[in-house]
Amino acid sequence: MSGTRVGLVCGYLDPTRDGVADYTRQLAVHLRRTGLEPLVVTTYEWARAAGEGAVGVTERWDVGGVAAAAGALRRLSLDVVHVQFSPSVFGSSRAIGLLPLFLPGRIPLIVTLHEYGVWSGRGHSRRVRSALWSAAERRGYADRETMLLAPRAACLLVPSPEHLDVLRARFPRNAPATLEVPIGLNVELATGDQAQARADVRRELGAAPDAPLVVFFGFLHPEKALDRLIAAVAALRAQRPEVQLLLIGGAESHSVPSAAAHQLRRELEEVAAACGVQDQVHFTGYLPGAEVSRLLHAADAAAFPFNAGVTRKSGSLLAALAAGVPVVATAPPGEARGPSEADGVLRVPPRDTAALADALGRVLSDRALAHRLTAAGRVLAAGQSWGAIAAVHAEVYARALAAHRGGDSWTAAAKPSRVKPSTAVEGTRVSLRERVVQRAGGLGAALRRGPSAVGPPSGARETEDPALFRPLVYGDPSRLHISPTAVVNNALFNLSSGEITVGEYAFFGHNVSVLTGTHDWTTFGAQRQVAVPKSGRDVVIEEGVWVSSNAIVVAPCRIGAHAVVGVGSLVLSDVEPYTVVAGNPARVLRTIPRPGEAEAEKMDPDTGAAGTVPAG
Repeated sequence: MSGTRVGLVCGYLDPTRDGVADYTRQLAVHLRRTGLEPLVVTTYEWARAAGEGAVGVTERWDVGGVAAAAGALRRLSLDVVHVQFSPSVFGSSRAIGLLPLFLPGRIPLIVTLHEYGVWSGRGHSRRVRSALWSAAERRGYADRETMLLAPRAACLLVPSPEHLDVLRARFPRNAPATLEVPIGLNVELATGDQAQARADVRRELGAAPDAPLVVFFGFLHPEKALDRLIAAVAALRAQRPEVQLLLIGGAESHSVPSAAAHQLRRELEEVAAACGVQDQVHFTGYLPGAEVSRLLHAADAAAFPFNAGVTRKSGSLLAALAAGVPVVATAPPGEARGPSEADGVLRVPPRDTAALADALGRVLSDRALAHRLTAAGRVLAAGQSWGAIAAVHAEVYARALAAHRGGDSWTAAAKPSRVKPSTAVEGTRVSLRERVVQRAGGLGAALRRGPSAVGPPSGARETEDPALFRPLVYGDPSRLHISPTAVVNNALFNLSSGEITVGEYAFFGHNVSVLTGTHDWTTFGAQRQVAVPKSGRDVVIEEGVWVSSNAIVVAPCRIGAHAVVGVGSLVLSDVEPYTVVAGNPARVLRTIPRPGEAEAEKMDPDTGAAGTVPAG
């Protein structure tokens, strides 16, 4: 794959006005690090502004412009053409959907659907037009949003499962091969002095040093319900009179032109004045990444109250999670009736100002909740690294090229004799995702897999709290290595001073703690708080180990294969394989017969010969 030339087609490459443009720019940087040769393909004007690595192929993206762009793409000797599709980045012109008509069949076409499933007909004939589009989609002829892009692509990439659902509904028998690939960070987060950032930002805002700071990050848009966010922050003043709201991001974008952007800004300022918080609501406009990073590190909470709910394709949401900011965000309509924790985010129903205010109040007042959200959010963000994203793109390109050169379809190459058209989406997605997991490693990657060590087991009841199956991670998640066959439920992993490995078919009860961190007890005061060794305190939990509920495992230690740790035990040293330990500190109660040895009397590890443990 080294030297493969990839044309990343991004209509108007203006990162200051469009998130897709910024994503494309970042993707090109990381693809180049894998040995590929990406070219960002845009208009002549924006290619000149972008400089090296970008090439202009057209003046505009109408039908004539798309035909001209196709001719230029042929002359660039590209191996793969990869369209970054979003209506806004192509100036809302649907002509880009005709690109497959002009491209030679020898060049594989990959399409990323950044925006999808938002089409709605207008006028009296909308039902008729929708029915006609549905008929065309069922037959795989055309798509109402992307015209020919989706049906003729070698592979579609989508950033969220919601897009997959729309594709399956529209193409029930002729589904294009599709892979869910998460987005990466849209800002590079600095690692500066967080305490200093908090103090500096509050001073710049004219706020008290301990004033709570709520932030929103992203382009301003009417559908992001920022008027409700302002009203929710105003409602917080009863308990938090010094609360501040910082709206980070520009108002003008490809989807909100200049006049509408100025009108939106005026309307939001009027809402703030009407709520009496005009001096506590601050607009930054578009900012460079370093400044965004500084402001996020100063925040106590981030809020994303979108009317349609916030999905994992939001780069702004990912940035807040990666920065360790507790996040409150709306769930898609109908998915949440009240505040609920999911994937490192406190979800609330959309269009509900009272619920939004209540959730923000909880995050600002409940330190345990804020810490849980921060830990889980960082794990999720760590699993969406640009390195893993670039790796899966390289895999997609290689598979597409191999299929073209072999004369087979993508789905035939992915599942030679097993994939039926109706299952092509799922089959292709899973096989490629497994490769990404192997590259990304760690718990963050596991969070994006199917059933594995993280998440409810297949037999979990709908009434069971999802928090029972969501681990908490403190420290660098790349230090955590969990076999995909292990079950860790809601364990707490402290990675401050070492690595933690959980082997195949190991399983935990609930509320297990595995701790590598420690402090130097010979120091005092503030120094003791930060005197934490960086390494040397690893924990290895070998194959088949059962760690019962409420057990605490303290590093450094190794729990040998098939050992059992009783309920509430404190493990302070190594545990031999095939032994049962329990107590505080844990001590050996008995040994377990190895395969082929005489069967021992069954016993509860904590209470003696009373049968197998029913739970824990």
